[in-house]
Amino acid sequence: MKNIQAAFFAFIISAIGICTPVYSQEGTEIKINEQQELQERLNELKKQGIEIHYRKETIIKEGVKDERGYLKHLLSELESALKKGKNTAKINRVEGNLVEIDKGAIHKVIDRDVYVVRDSSGKYKGKVEIGAIADAVSIGESYEVDNCNLLESNDNAFFKGNRKLMEIGVWGGSSAFDTNRRYQGLGLNFQYNLRGGNSWEFLLVQLNCNRSMSEDSIQRDSSSQITCPFGFKKYFNYPGKVALHIGIGGSLFKGNYEYANGLYYVSSVRKGIIPYISTGVKFFASSSANIELGIKYFHGPDVDLKGKYFLERPVLANLLVAMAW
Repeated sequence: MKNIQAAFFAFIISAIGICTPVYSQEGTEIKINEQQELQERLNELKKQGIEIHYRKETIIKEGVKDERGYLKHLLSELESALKKGKNTAKINRVEGNLVEIDKGAIHKVIDRDVYVVRDSSGKYKGKVEIGAIADAVSIGESYEVDNCNLLESNDNAFFKGNRKLMEIGVWGGSSAFDTNRRYQGLGLNFQYNLRGGNSWEFLLVQLNCNRSMSEDSIQRDSSSQITCPFGFKKYFNYPGKVALHIGIGGSLFKGNYEYANGLYYVSSVRKGIIPYISTGVKFFASSSANIELGIKYFHGPDVDLKGKYFLERPVLANLLVAMAW
């Protein structure tokens, strides 16, 4: 009986041994061996001065662009911008006297466009003249700015006009008041316009005046010329549709005077530079063609010719028709 029990227990233990799983360390050993080999290889490379860096990247595949829809969007934005035009703008930023506005080439902004800047209450703050143009923005230089009221972002800018650099035109003038001693002439006017409504003017013209007086046996004659006036003008409300100006300058003057009474003859010549002042109004100052009406007063000599005085101080009314660039 004891032998039978011993045999039964031996069978049970053998069965348990067969059914119990055996866990292998082979996979773990392989991984450990691979890491050790990699680490050893890395250490060798470092000893040779070779560094290895790792970079992690995420690649996202973009969808197919709707190019047709994108072009339609751009066209819509362009049409909207063109409808708004360049008449009103906002200041994007200010750096010193450089100012960027939110209008550009697509709004038909061009070089030397002038904008008047006002704050939100409408108070005048200065002017900006455009000098650099991009597609949707422009950069200009500010002037007439009060240091106590500097330009700021989000200030409003209103298109005033375009400053023309050069003007060439036909000028004609004639004495306005002294009909007995009339100066008159026709010539060319050359004008160079600076920023801020300042201009230099040169007239290629000769204004002539001849006069003769007879009294009993006495004859008095005079012949005088005012040649090539050259001066400076200051325009107000420039470059608006109507711009007033005042000016100052000088001109060459020459006068010949003769006196004869049958017994003797006297001749006198006066030469020099005489000053003048002017005023007037220009129409369509920012257009390619403009018209200017003005008055010039020349302060010449007072010549005594044997009891008769010749005052060379004419007041000329003048008309100028010019082309501008």
